Amino acid sequence: MNLPFDEHSTFSLIFARVNLFRGSKLLMIMLIPV
Repeated sequence: MNLPFDEHSTFSLIFARVNLFRGSKLLMIMLIPV
């Protein structure tokens, strides 16, 4: 727990991955309307 920056970095990476997944999902929905 001495390196909060590392923890923040990991959280940022996870958040970025989730954002990318959401973005791709939204793009697919926009491209292929069901």
